[in-house]
Amino acid sequence: MEEELGLIEALYERIVKDDLSEAHIKLDNIYKSKGNDMTGVVSVYKNTKPANDILDELKDWAIEHKKQDVLNKIEGLSIKR
Repeated sequence: MEEELGLIEALYERIVKDDLSEAHIKLDNIYKSKGNDMTGVVSVYKNTKPANDILDELKDWAIEHKKQDVLNKIEGLSIKR
């Protein structure tokens, strides 16, 4: 647990030092050796809603308002290239 808190602390310090609203650490291609190509992300937000919550709300809004073009765009942006 201390390692995880160390990552969080580093992100917190970056936010404070650079006066940011958010900071992230992204790890690409994790577990690829086990046959799974995954991405891991650790984020810290200051007075800001997390991006994954915003995306979920946007998807719900697009479904409710029948905005297929928005859903298609979200799906297209979600594909890892």
